Amino acid sequence: MLLRNMIISGLFLLLGLVAQAHAGSPPVLNSFLTVGLVQQGPDGVKIVPVKVLQPGEVIAYTATYENKGGSAIDGLIVKIPVPAGTTYIRTGTSPQPAEASNDNVHFAPIPPPSKDDPSILPTYRAIEWNIGDLAPGQTRTVRIYVTVDKAS
Repeated sequence: MLLRNMIISGLFLLLGLVAQAHAGSPPVLNSFLTVGLVQQGPDGVKIVPVKVLQPGEVIAYTATYENKGGSAIDGLIVKIPVPAGTTYIRTGTSPQPAEASNDNVHFAPIPPPSKDDPSILPTYRAIEWNIGDLAPGQTRTVRIYVTVDKAS
């Protein structure tokens, strides 16, 4: 329970700080984060509410951004940090393309699976998307999957 609270609390603190917008008037950007357990079922992947996190489980972090202002937000760039105690998994990243960072400062395209070095993925600390323009009333959603690390 403590790990779950730390992971969720850290994301809420960072989520509001990572959305960047450039517009002529102050934008009104709402952001909302949901956390869910990824389950594979007969009908495909489902994301269900999670109460307790266990090592090895796959968690989805979904961030939704909505322009509540009266003017467009230009050049919107959003990030989801990869929380400490978790490892990024490429398969849940949407939309594509996205960029990743090992230091939360320098971002580069996520390499395609055929060229990927598996040792790179655990070091990713943030995933970033260039959303572009967000018109008034428009909403965009981004998502990553992470796996909960085993306690050391």
